[in-house]
Amino acid sequence: LGQWIHGAGRQLAGDGTFVKLRGSHASFHQCAAKVLRHHQSGDDRMAYRLLGGDFSHLTSEVVSNLRALRERHGDSAPVPRISAVRPALGSSSEEQWEEF
Repeated sequence: LGQWIHGAGRQLAGDGTFVKLRGSHASFHQCAAKVLRHHQSGDDRMAYRLLGGDFSHLTSEVVSNLRALRERHGDSAPVPRISAVRPALGSSSEEQWEEF
């Protein structure tokens, strides 16, 4: 998605929803980095809290913005696909975080 935003998607830079998408996508990545930092430091409680809160909210926001762009601009906008991985609650094994 980031490659599209900073590449072909720039043709939609005048669309307010595109501007929102660019911001929510950046915030999503910042949040994902926080989740990973908390997990790597052993604070899985906070990692799960972020996954269930800000991370989920930002995922929904990105998808919503993509859908709005797709409705408005058709094939010029990518099709939203949610593929976020959420580890099983109560477990912090590295295998479950590997895909994340």
